[in-house]
Amino acid sequence: MKKVSTLLQSAISKRKRQRSDVTVTVATSIKYGNYKHLQFRANRLARFVESWEEEIKKHVDFDANVEIKIRPIKGDDTLGQAQLGVNKVELDPRYTLKQQCKTVIHELIHNEQVKHSRLEVGPEWKWNGRFCIKPSSHEEYLNLPWEVEARIRTKEIYPKVFC
Repeated sequence: MKKVSTLLQSAISKRKRQRSDVTVTVATSIKYGNYKHLQFRANRLARFVESWEEEIKKHVDFDANVEIKIRPIKGDDTLGQAQLGVNKVELDPRYTLKQQCKTVIHELIHNEQVKHSRLEVGPEWKWNGRFCIKPSSHEEYLNLPWEVEARIRTKEIYPKVFC
């Protein structure tokens, strides 16, 4: 974790020199509501994501106008989620910084998949032009081809960006 903290410090100073098209916001529930105890973690995560945007962009061709919102997400073990088609990613600050670094890469890979029309969502889901059956269980969801690709690529990209 010390390496991640060192990276955060250098990234913050590096960030001051860069312009960003990614919007990172912290939910009102964290700023003023029931989750005020998460302010430190949420603000740290926001700075981290903003600081490493350009480095992640070298490996993931995500849409430049993506909005990243940091908020508590309902659901067991849901670290983040991509709202595909509307260029939004949500991250839950209750997890470790390392988990969140991996999650932001994973969710931005989904954004890239939509941008390049490999993944199409809506009433019907398509992967590379082929219809996919919506899963009936979490295990089936994890085995969807775009989820498998996102996990594999996250494992490859994370050490290149953060280690």
